[in-house]
Amino acid sequence: MNTLENDHESLGPLLDDCERALTANDPAQAFTSVDLFWARLAMHIRAEHLCLFPALLNVSEDQFIAGGAPSHEQCRDAPAMLRDDHNFFMDSLAHAIKLLREAPANPAPTNAELFKSVHKLITAVRTRLEAHNQIEEEQVYRWPSQLLDNSELAALNECMKRELENLPSRFRE
Repeated sequence: MNTLENDHESLGPLLDDCERALTANDPAQAFTSVDLFWARLAMHIRAEHLCLFPALLNVSEDQFIAGGAPSHEQCRDAPAMLRDDHNFFMDSLAHAIKLLREAPANPAPTNAELFKSVHKLITAVRTRLEAHNQIEEEQVYRWPSQLLDNSELAALNECMKRELENLPSRFRE
């Protein structure tokens, strides 16, 4: 699933921007960076939840074959495990946004502890995201090409593309 793997790559620099803004103790830039990362990660997760996971869960049992393809159980269980990670990411980032909304507009010593708390949340997201992305890229994203026919793959790719391009209105010009 090159579409989702490419999206992983585009999210990395956004996460780096979050950490730079927090390190610089810049409340406005930190809020903007974390909010953008949160929104873009939500778009990615939405593409998985609305497109990829249903495609995997709808594969009939008789389509599973030996020889490298995942088992029916793997296709059933993987989305649940990945959803747990997604919930962690979204909850952590929502908390980070809430904290950043409390930051005074100007950098101040009082922001140091707040930024430290937000940085901890961002670090936890990054750490869990690395393991999460590895499972997706090495396993789950490979499964559709092993289980779906060409028309199903085309429909899946179109669905994911539509979701990945559906930027929240606050980020549209």
